[in-house]
Amino acid sequence: MNNDSRTYSNKRSDCRMLFNIRIISMKTLTTIFIVLSVLMWTTTSASSKTQYNKQLDCLAEAIYFESRGETFLGMLAVGTVIMNRVEHKKFPNTICSVVYAGRHRNGKPLRNKCQFSYYCDGKPEYLKDSFAKTESYNIANFVMKGARVGHLSKALYYHASYVNPSWPYKKLLVLGTHIFYGEKDG
Repeated sequence: MNNDSRTYSNKRSDCRMLFNIRIISMKTLTTIFIVLSVLMWTTTSASSKTQYNKQLDCLAEAIYFESRGETFLGMLAVGTVIMNRVEHKKFPNTICSVVYAGRHRNGKPLRNKCQFSYYCDGKPEYLKDSFAKTESYNIANFVMKGARVGHLSKALYYHASYVNPSWPYKKLLVLGTHIFYGEKDG
């Protein structure tokens, strides 16, 4: 019986030891999980913020070069078209991809082969006018938070009123120096 009780005692001791190791392991795992969760949350937050800022930069740049000097509504209209493209199945799904869409060779845009003419006009993109830059960023931020020109909910294209392309799209609105279009079936 002594052998049996000693064996039982050893098994209990082994179990306790194993159980204690599991508790330590669970505590350690819980701590690791909490630390990783905080790190992932911080990284995701920083990554999301960085991604938001990158998209904001692209949208502000496009608004600046495509509609600088327009009224608030005119600048908002350009932002509306860009966001409509982001949300449309025919176009890329990020602002930067929409803005920089076009033909490229060796990583550089081909002259006059872009969706937004300023991007491939051969000139460097410097936002020199500080007031217009600030205004473009404010409007871009506003657009990224959901602001749109209501009459342009279907607009996917626009051009300056001083050019006359033969586009097969439906004319939606003339606003400032731009004419806005949507798809005929849209």
